[in-house]
Amino acid sequence: MKKRWVFVLLCLIGALLVGACSSAKTDGGSAPGIAEDGTIVAADASRKVVYWVSVSMESEDVQKISEELIEECNDLGGYVQEQSQSGGKSGYSQISLVLRIPTEKLDGFMDSMEQTGAIYSKQITAQDITTQYIDAEAYKAALEEQKARLSELLTQTEASASEQVQIISEIAQVDTELQKIQLQLTQYDSQINNSTVRIRIFRDTVDVGTIVGCCLLSAYCIGMLIVVIVLAVRLKKKGAASNRGKESKNDLSE
Repeated sequence: MKKRWVFVLLCLIGALLVGACSSAKTDGGSAPGIAEDGTIVAADASRKVVYWVSVSMESEDVQKISEELIEECNDLGGYVQEQSQSGGKSGYSQISLVLRIPTEKLDGFMDSMEQTGAIYSKQITAQDITTQYIDAEAYKAALEEQKARLSELLTQTEASASEQVQIISEIAQVDTELQKIQLQLTQYDSQINNSTVRIRIFRDTVDVGTIVGCCLLSAYCIGMLIVVIVLAVRLKKKGAASNRGKESKNDLSE
């Protein structure tokens, strides 16, 4: 009887867990978006929105622009997630940045960036994850309630040793799920509170000395080719004239 009672209670808790998650799905409020001028449309306070920004900038001083943007990011309370640099002898240079900017200060950062350098391209993407966030919160609450009921059940004096082992195992499984869902909520909060801004700053110029050197090399090669062709033509004409002279001598001797 005791084992059956424990089993029934666990089934009821499981049903409560599923019901809580199902009833949590709601889609109230208006979804945010991007205005025609590229600014972020203010979201309802109840919405959970993630923003991604991708920008390409062209500048003669790639390093300076990069330093200014990083300084602005730090001043706003953001941080640098990634940074890389590439370039070559041709004069091409590029710095790539991935910045995390507090979402409430994202518009201000975008305005500052447009004043810092020439924007080559810009893209802003918004994703409303309100439903996913509410589901995760409901699942966490149901897990916490399930753990509380199991803990209460464990303290029952009439529970046998085998029943206690089973309940402890259930609590461990619930703890594992709680850790997973808490990690997911933490990731959601990070994405919501700090927008991701990817910036590519490049300089697409070629060194003048390199251009002059290439032109001189091309002119030299063309000149040498012309000389070879002229010499070949002269040698061919000289050979033809020599052959005609030999043929004339042969005719006279005959």
